[in-house]
Amino acid sequence: MVKIIQSKIVPIDSIHENTWNPNEMTDSVFAFLKQSIEKVGFAEDVQITKDGTIINGEHRWRAMKELGAKRIGVKVLPLTDEEARLGTINFNATRGDANPIKLGALINELLEHKTLNELAGMTVIPLVELEALSKLEGNLETGANTERGTSPRDHGGNTADMLTLVVEFQDEDSYRKVRECLDAFKEEMNITEDGFALLSMLVPG
Repeated sequence: MVKIIQSKIVPIDSIHENTWNPNEMTDSVFAFLKQSIEKVGFAEDVQITKDGTIINGEHRWRAMKELGAKRIGVKVLPLTDEEARLGTINFNATRGDANPIKLGALINELLEHKTLNELAGMTVIPLVELEALSKLEGNLETGANTERGTSPRDHGGNTADMLTLVVEFQDEDSYRKVRECLDAFKEEMNITEDGFALLSMLVPG
């Protein structure tokens, strides 16, 4: 049976950051996090060890402190020091990645009732990326790279399927913005051309 860790409310100063957290957050994203907590409320508990060391959720803890909170929701995990360090790595690494086609479709649904500028003020995604994602039209296809007899490797070193993005663009500016977004994504995720193919077509307007 899977164990469910119960939540607890503790004084915010009774827990503290660890000395090993590799997760960094830009000032703009942190400001958005604070704004979201202030508007919606504190919804995701901070995971800590028995001695109050934060394993996951340091930025939420910092945001709550800056918002003047005196208490915070936590879950105490029965981990050794080594397991806590591994936990920090694994919590940060297992959040998943957004499918750009599905994300673009979701953005377009929201754009039925909001403008891009309004949406940019409500999400953590920059305006230029929102605009580029909203212009994505195409299919996400997967298939083994059988032509060379091998499958490409993902950024973790495991065998992965070829990722092919087929997109039609109405103008060069749209293509450039999407290309910049995808290049930045590839660089951040350390994906090589062998594992990520972009097939693009410029369609006359």
